[in-house]
Amino acid sequence: KGVWPLAVAMLAPTVGLLVVFNYLPALIGLERAFTHWESGEEPRWAGLENFQRMAHDEYLGLGVGNLLLLLLANLAKTLTMPLLVAELLVSLKSPRWQWLLRTLFTLPMVVPGMVTMLLWAFLYDGSVGALNAGLEAVGLGSLRRAWLGEAGTALGAVAGVGFPWCGGLALLVYLAGLANISADLNDAAALDGATSTRRVFAIDLPLLRPQIRLLATLTCIGTLQDFGSILILAGAGDPRSGAPHVLPSLPLRAPRLRGGTGLGAVLGDLCALAREPAPRAGRRQCRVKKLVLLVLLALSLLPFWLLLSLSLKSNADLFTNFFGMPSPPRWDYYGKAFTALWPYLVNTALIIAIVVPGVVFFSSMAGYALSRLRFPGREAVAVAILALLMVPSILTLIPTYALVKDLGLLNTRWALILPYLAGGQVLGVVLCRTFFAGLSEELFEAMRLDGASDAQLFRHLALPLSLPTLATVGIMTTLGIYNDYIWPLVAISDADKQTFTVGVTRFSGEFSMEYGPTLAGYVIGSLPLIALFLVSMQAFVRGVTAGASKS
Repeated sequence: KGVWPLAVAMLAPTVGLLVVFNYLPALIGLERAFTHWESGEEPRWAGLENFQRMAHDEYLGLGVGNLLLLLLANLAKTLTMPLLVAELLVSLKSPRWQWLLRTLFTLPMVVPGMVTMLLWAFLYDGSVGALNAGLEAVGLGSLRRAWLGEAGTALGAVAGVGFPWCGGLALLVYLAGLANISADLNDAAALDGATSTRRVFAIDLPLLRPQIRLLATLTCIGTLQDFGSILILAGAGDPRSGAPHVLPSLPLRAPRLRGGTGLGAVLGDLCALAREPAPRAGRRQCRVKKLVLLVLLALSLLPFWLLLSLSLKSNADLFTNFFGMPSPPRWDYYGKAFTALWPYLVNTALIIAIVVPGVVFFSSMAGYALSRLRFPGREAVAVAILALLMVPSILTLIPTYALVKDLGLLNTRWALILPYLAGGQVLGVVLCRTFFAGLSEELFEAMRLDGASDAQLFRHLALPLSLPTLATVGIMTTLGIYNDYIWPLVAISDADKQTFTVGVTRFSGEFSMEYGPTLAGYVIGSLPLIALFLVSMQAFVRGVTAGASKS
């Protein structure tokens, strides 16, 4: 009974915000689904008419089919290439090489998602894109396409974003799992004469099942919730315009994605090569592993190298010397981009400075209450919060807009701060709860014997130990706010209050006929997150690996 006041105090901010800005919009959306409703009008009961219309919509089946194709492609990317790179990294003998390559492989994950999507849209561009330029350079100009504008290539182009898909977060999760595999198991398997392929399938993959389940779940959630990427890459115009038709972004286009078979066997053989014991592999195989890693790293960083190079080129230089060095470099483009984007960066930094501390603090309190305090209904609250991970934000966009409008917050910074403060806690609570639940009970018992209360246990024991996890929550929240495009676009109409993602698209429109300033803006927008990652990389990696190990 004495736990109730503390549990209520710790959970109240999180539960209150989630009820108002997550569950209430979802319930409003559910209720409005049975009505005829237009903004500014009173809803009129429609029963199942809306569902019947949707069931007969010609694009529903196409959207569901292409969503499943994208999901399968995303699962294949998440569960293969990052695992291969992780196996190669742990097989290296040099800790310095491991640290350097791990850092470089994870660096692209902190480039703003908006910048990544705009960059790949530029690379796919039918007139000046790098893909068509590369085909021309090798004599395959006949294969030039408007990759995002044709039915036969649009969905495949969307799935190809991020090639070679080595995935920073997935890589860190796999590395955490491999680090927890005892070396004695591999030594025992080697003494029994097990081949490398058998060790991978008999030891590594079974022991990595928790990490594989975690990444598969996150990939499914991310695919279901991803609307902004499709919108940026292909647009949301007429269904026949050439954009891919995916369920969360109705109505878009419907090309088919074709794939091959035998992926699992190929991956097993590659991972077996990566895990070959050093004495048998010899120096030549070690060099081969480094070469494979360097090639994959070069492919991962190539788009960003092109971004840096092309941002310093005039249009004339870009068309005549696409892959060469800028001649002369146009540094003035960065001045134009910085002047235009500076207000948007300041607005974004202000939102982050308010939201992130609140998310970290409230998530830590709620996570502690749901893991270390015993009270009736604890599991029900935890499941209710976890379930929000599966609700695509696009489904509650209109109800949230109506709610914010009714509260009088539309076109104010509070229209961004409060929904971000609520939404950011969902993943934060899950991570904190997982971490706190994994702490040794002996530590808490020792402090209880010294007379510590539950509040003191939280303040003096749980919080100090959870700093890496809290840093991870803070960085993930920052990435989420920095990358969000749809909600600021809908909730804020004044340019002087707009965030970076919307600002950079407007800036791109201003220089639509001049590519250099636009690309320079992408570079400038990426620098804050890259600087944040470099400063807090160690804590972030520790937090991710600790969470992945406990998964």
